[in-house]
Amino acid sequence: MHLPHSKKHGITGPLSLKESSQDDIARTSSLHAFLVSSKIYDTDEEAIIRERVLGRLSYMFDNFIKAIGTKKGLADSDIRTATGRIYTFGSYRLGVHARGSDIDTLCVAPVYVDRKEFFEEFYVMLNDVFAEVEKVEDAYVPLMQLVYRECVDEGGTMSGGNKIGILDTAIDNIDDLRSCRVDERSKRVRVNERQAVDEHLKDEERNDTCIDRKCGDKHVVSTLMGQDRNGMLKRTRYGQDEKEKFSDVLHEKEGRNEMLNGEKERNDVLNEKEKFSDVLNEKKELNNTKTVEIDEKDKPSSVPLNRPGNKRGTGPGLNKKMVEIKIDLVFARLNLFKIDGSLNLLDSSLLKNLDEKSVLSLNGNRVTDEILSLVPNKTVFHGALRCIKYWAKRRALTGHLYGYFGGVAYAISVARICQLFPNVCEYTIICKYFELYKEWKWPMPVMLKKIENLNYNLKVWDPKIHPSDKFHKMPVITPSYPSMCSTHNIMNSTMKRYKEELERAHKLLVEGAEWNEFFRGTDFFQRYRSFLAVFILLKNAGCTTNNDARSEQEITNEQASGAKETSMHKMWQGHVNSRIRFLSTKLETVEQLDSAPPFPQTFDMCGFLGLHPLAFIPKNALCSLTFIALDMADSKQLLRKKVFIDAPIEEFKEMVFDWDKRTEDMDLVMRAMKRKDVNVLLEDLHDFEMKKERGK
Repeated sequence: MHLPHSKKHGITGPLSLKESSQDDIARTSSLHAFLVSSKIYDTDEEAIIRERVLGRLSYMFDNFIKAIGTKKGLADSDIRTATGRIYTFGSYRLGVHARGSDIDTLCVAPVYVDRKEFFEEFYVMLNDVFAEVEKVEDAYVPLMQLVYRECVDEGGTMSGGNKIGILDTAIDNIDDLRSCRVDERSKRVRVNERQAVDEHLKDEERNDTCIDRKCGDKHVVSTLMGQDRNGMLKRTRYGQDEKEKFSDVLHEKEGRNEMLNGEKERNDVLNEKEKFSDVLNEKKELNNTKTVEIDEKDKPSSVPLNRPGNKRGTGPGLNKKMVEIKIDLVFARLNLFKIDGSLNLLDSSLLKNLDEKSVLSLNGNRVTDEILSLVPNKTVFHGALRCIKYWAKRRALTGHLYGYFGGVAYAISVARICQLFPNVCEYTIICKYFELYKEWKWPMPVMLKKIENLNYNLKVWDPKIHPSDKFHKMPVITPSYPSMCSTHNIMNSTMKRYKEELERAHKLLVEGAEWNEFFRGTDFFQRYRSFLAVFILLKNAGCTTNNDARSEQEITNEQASGAKETSMHKMWQGHVNSRIRFLSTKLETVEQLDSAPPFPQTFDMCGFLGLHPLAFIPKNALCSLTFIALDMADSKQLLRKKVFIDAPIEEFKEMVFDWDKRTEDMDLVMRAMKRKDVNVLLEDLHDFEMKKERGK
């Protein structure tokens, strides 16, 4: 039975304790059905692979900690117990991540490991395993961006032909992994709880055979199976049916059997095996669960996936698809000699005397957990936030880098509505979100709790003390110490767009529009008449265009030789994108322009330019493209004047070119384009991408 919430949440009491009407509850159900049909949730195989990758990452990080301890002369007893800790945060930890989204991950290390070692030595270790590893050390929060790829059968079974051998791990709590994927459709969701999956394995019993790891909000046990007596490596393929829990239990016990101490524990396992054996055999027949035996000489190597020379896995006649998992990895060093499972990152005393980058890195996890603790109903919060994030993505309104709300800002703003209306369903929260924020008296801040200052010499958001905080246009304040403004990048142009989209969404909800209309894709390139196209170039990169005319070996060789250029172009593109909002603010000063909002996405032009060359783009250049809309003022007098934007462009170029990592081949080309020409270019680019997809 649903019990209304009467507890006070947030800095004020609730605006209403009423419950939702039956009509709103029915609309919530239709919303769930629409989101499922939109395929925004993880597939089963993607959810499993995410957990396996996190388990392997945790194992690698422990090895890195031990290696650093050995290098620095720690005692053998200290090295044996030396570990780090990894935590997820952001949308993945909140339980509202979309299909294909990245995993924000925090690596916490003891005091004897420094940031330089993380970005140098651990980077080398990651390069041996992951398909792509990029360092972004000059970011506001330094990070490494990882990409892992795995080939799976279309039917849901993971292929063994194109996998990293050392990622052959067993997931013991597969039901929990699936339940965290679709929070609205499962009552088993526990986003902010740690579940003890294996009580027999204690922290001090870790070794190379079995590594017990808590990864963020989920308890992951990664069992690295060694060579058995017959020299064979066994790996279980899990099917789709959640009824395989009996099979999971058996494999868990069998894998643990070699480690149990004492005859009593061994007998318990055998008794449990007999108890479930009949049921297991039946489940195996129904689900066609297979155990694949691979001779050690045929074991997949630890060569990174999708590097030159690697091919897709082959399977028993089923179609294959590539699952790509992206991870953003940040680092924090605590003033502790030992990091273990008792560590509570919400303990603010850990921040004492920490370096600024570690504080910022820890803040991601701390903010996520604090948000979850401050909402009255986590299930309603999950559903409403997932909807708002999908709406923002469809309407091109997400991207902290470009001056829009990021994931944290959306989570806090939705959580505040949940505090004000604690007893309603998701649909009511969504309606109230647009109703309240379209009338919000900015710059009045959105806050979930009162700001606290622990006097740890860390800057806390306070416009009365810090003059720069007064200029934040739509402040959304993080709840954990030290409180910060998550929307400090918002500018006049993006604020104007945001208000217009809030009005549109509210109107559609009041009118009872269909969900496909509410979530209709952005009209950014139809709304404005003129645009500034920003081409981000790496010249003399040898980017060729027509793969059909070359052999597979030639293509492979070119990919290998162009890896460095691709990395350099990505680095240059990231540098430009991180500053593109400054070009918008410079354009806002032009008299004839009412606003200049950037489009929060970059288009890859490499390959496309070979078939559709542009005269102002050099040949053999790696190229990406982004846009800024030029929103003309309504004044007829101003419209008759010519618009001069040369000065803002030159000032922006001077700013981004003044970068110590820039080479002479890194360049920018900017062109003013009419709406018709932009749409033709984007349609051609879309057609090219579709042909490329069909050709894979």
